[in-house]
Amino acid sequence: MEKLKLSSPWDIYYKQIEALFGEDPAVTVVLDEEEYELKLYVEGATKAEAIEQLLPSKKEFGNVTLKITVIPSNASDMSRVALIEKAF
Repeated sequence: MEKLKLSSPWDIYYKQIEALFGEDPAVTVVLDEEEYELKLYVEGATKAEAIEQLLPSKKEFGNVTLKITVIPSNASDMSRVALIEKAF
């Protein structure tokens, strides 16, 4: 009989988020287990902002708090006019 490997709740949550965005090439999900941080690298500021509003900034699992960070790419997907309107 094979031994079962148990996963931590934050690892299971990471796998769920990874499965949610797995088919999206604009989103990369990384779990930093040492810092208990889930990082989502997102191409496009608008998409990153939407994901950031939909996901919690942290998730608690007993005595472990998983920080969730959405990191937008440096490239902007807004037009020049939209950037000016947003700036002023």
